[in-house]
Amino acid sequence: MPSDFSSSRNGFRELEKSDGKLPAWVYGYAAGSPGEFTFSGQPEFVTRIDVAIRGYSSAQFLKSSYNVELLNNQGKSAARPLFDSRVFDEWALVGPWFYDPAFIRNSFVYALSNRIGRWAPRAQLVEVFVNAYGGGLDTTTYNGVYLLTDKVRIEKGRVELVPMPSGATSAAEITGGYLLKIDFPDPDEFSWTTNLLRASGTESTVVVASPKADKLSPEQRNYIRGYMQSMEDALISDQAAAWSRRTYLDFIDRSSWVDHHILNTFVANPDALERSAFFTKARGGKLVAGPVWDFDRALGSIVDERGVDPERWHDADAVRVWDFAWWGILARDPEFMQGWIDRWQSLRRTQFADASLIALVDDLAGAVGSEAAARDAARWPDNVSSAGGGSHADEIEYIKNWLERRARWIDAQFVAPPEVVREGATITLVPVEGAQIAYTLDGSDPRSLGGEV
Repeated sequence: MPSDFSSSRNGFRELEKSDGKLPAWVYGYAAGSPGEFTFSGQPEFVTRIDVAIRGYSSAQFLKSSYNVELLNNQGKSAARPLFDSRVFDEWALVGPWFYDPAFIRNSFVYALSNRIGRWAPRAQLVEVFVNAYGGGLDTTTYNGVYLLTDKVRIEKGRVELVPMPSGATSAAEITGGYLLKIDFPDPDEFSWTTNLLRASGTESTVVVASPKADKLSPEQRNYIRGYMQSMEDALISDQAAAWSRRTYLDFIDRSSWVDHHILNTFVANPDALERSAFFTKARGGKLVAGPVWDFDRALGSIVDERGVDPERWHDADAVRVWDFAWWGILARDPEFMQGWIDRWQSLRRTQFADASLIALVDDLAGAVGSEAAARDAARWPDNVSSAGGGSHADEIEYIKNWLERRARWIDAQFVAPPEVVREGATITLVPVEGAQIAYTLDGSDPRSLGGEV
């Protein structure tokens, strides 16, 4: 692994979700020989922190994940790099457990999103030691393989929005920026349910993740709640009008919604679109889907089972990605669907090509290494793979096979693009059997709205 990460907390019991933030110290050590860790020599850094258990359902996992805030000697937030990361004061330490014995499901989707131009958290694999009972750091405090990742928060280099002044009330200022999510709200977050979400039966609500509730003026609350309902009403109205108008485009950035849906659908995220589903709205801007977050149950997780079969859109118990709430209406718009198909087929020639996907899996798996995977499995027997012989290598091979089958199955659901054959100055377009080709010579699109030539 690229580096080792150890933390020693100023306490004498295990940290619990109900504790909130508690003070601690963190020591960071560079990696020793491949597959080994060491506490010899000086750490790369030593710093005070506040630490808290993170997550909703994951807060109940035996292998806890943590929110970490870096502090200076005066106990104030202090941004700094951790190993070769960028300079921030808040980080997430996410512990893959039970659903992801490969340790790479989240980092794979985040990397894929970044590669197609949609910001996602950057993830670095580390090993964590948690000393909750005093004494020195040693192998008995080993807590396993973790992802040190960006937090999804508004700041330069992460979710880049111009923050709203606290308690803003003017018509211009209250239009953004908002970081929203479809999820369960935390106690300090403002949330509500739209008409369509309520009708969908989901327990999730629209949540303003930032600014927090105590920073939102009544004008801000009314504005963003009204904006989301107006967007939803426009979708419903446009569908009822058989897409003779598309007023919903006044509210959403459609290309980002296409990409977000493709990323969730391709990896068969069983909680897609109704859990950890983020959106952003810049000042004066439209609603942008993303960034992506939380994919430990995706990529055919054998334990979750809801996405095991790569040759179906979703399991009966998973979110119906073509029918859920706003997305269910968008999927009935021929222009949204054409955009989805065009984007998918374009990505399959580049970042989603089989060779590119497999190379990414191999890179991430190599960053874990068999030795670290074995140490984690010894600490957490529930993290042993159910694939093949149960090794980390078996789980990685399973993911690669699953991805190839998934991509090719999605390919087969749509009319394939024509083959392009170039011979000197001659270009020949060869359609699949039964298809016809319409083309222009001036670079314009021969397809008009609704699919007419």
